[in-house]
Amino acid sequence: MMKHYSWGSYVSFGLPILLFCLLFAVPSFTEESVFKVIVYTLYIGSPLSLIVSVYALAKKNEKKMMSVFGLLSSLLLTGSLVYFILLGLGMGEA
Repeated sequence: MMKHYSWGSYVSFGLPILLFCLLFAVPSFTEESVFKVIVYTLYIGSPLSLIVSVYALAKKNEKKMMSVFGLLSSLLLTGSLVYFILLGLGMGEA
């Protein structure tokens, strides 16, 4: 059977890219509810993208290239979020 990309590969590749765009989006308004939605989306989406990437890598009939890039970008996103949390708590260096 031929290997192909499925929804898992596309989601594991696209979700971290979308979350990176949200991470560095600077809203021109000070609406607190929109800020909360962005923060909750990032903290729910980051582990979700890791889970989907590992799921896509574990499938046997799946091409692995997009899943690998998705996993790497998910790890980079998670590291960025942890760094920003540490900066917010005063433990990181800017």
